[in-house]
Amino acid sequence: MKKIVSLALALAMILSLVACGGGKTSTAASANPGTSSAAPADEHYVIKMGQADTQDSLLGTAFEAFKEYVETNTNGKVEVQLFHNAVMGGESEMLSSVQMGTLDICSGEAAVLSQFGDQFGVINIPFLFRSEDELHQVWENGLEEYYNKELASQKLEVRGMATLGGRGLSNSKRDVHTPDDMKGLKIRVMESPLFIDTFTAMGANPTPMSFSEVYTGLQQGTIDGQDNPANITVSVKFYEVQPYYTFLGHTYCNSLTYMRAGYLDKFPEDIAAVIADGLEMLEHKTWEDTAAAEEAAYDTMIKAGVSITRLTDEEYEMFKASVADVADKYRAAMGEEVFQIIGK
Repeated sequence: MKKIVSLALALAMILSLVACGGGKTSTAASANPGTSSAAPADEHYVIKMGQADTQDSLLGTAFEAFKEYVETNTNGKVEVQLFHNAVMGGESEMLSSVQMGTLDICSGEAAVLSQFGDQFGVINIPFLFRSEDELHQVWENGLEEYYNKELASQKLEVRGMATLGGRGLSNSKRDVHTPDDMKGLKIRVMESPLFIDTFTAMGANPTPMSFSEVYTGLQQGTIDGQDNPANITVSVKFYEVQPYYTFLGHTYCNSLTYMRAGYLDKFPEDIAAVIADGLEMLEHKTWEDTAAAEEAAYDTMIKAGVSITRLTDEEYEMFKASVADVADKYRAAMGEEVFQIIGK
């Protein structure tokens, strides 16, 4: 199991250093490989990082904490340029940019890796995990290592998994308690065959769409709803045009941190160590902050008049049964190795 950054250190950095506002504008050149264990006093490095959520979202706040941690603990030798709100493109586009070297680090759902193999979608098998804690344990006990082994041929590396809450369904039509209530709803889904099949099986009409286009689609009625955790539904203002929200818990929203394989080898050892610790802090910050963010988001939606539905155990099992064939189909495609790793 990887070394966990000291919680006390992480909290201290978060409380004392996290601030709103975008990254600094840089005129420095990109990072050059280091040749010694310590960075020269006058050396300057730039890290370009992109993610699709807003700056004040769970993920955006964690990115800001990473920036402050790295810049402070390298005494300004590293400048972290942050690009929030999908300004560097959608998650698939950012991943391609990382592969090409035009972006250094990005975050994105594991679903974007489906282009490289079905096995990467295991995190999103519907109703596979009952809690985020279960997903965290599986990730640290072999799944991250497995992903990196499978990504080696793509020259990509995963450095942590942010978790951002259980996915729920917002929509503009009605309360949703059962799969029958999903019939006819046009639901935006990620551009992933697994998500398309999942929502088809639950009775909806899934519509693949880039995250950056969702608000406009909801506002104009091109789509009736979308699936995201409560905190994301609030942070990007979807709830303003969505009067109904149901917590389904079909999957737990994840955002993996991607970089080119061997990217940290570009830096002197002391700089690389700070960046690695900062990435781990980014990951664990989301784990620690999710519950409070979800509670606050539900409060916001309730005050705005959104009708909130939490499934009973019986209703949950109805949804789980509706996607059983989908889960079996993708399990067969993914192969048993990854399921052995997660103990399912």
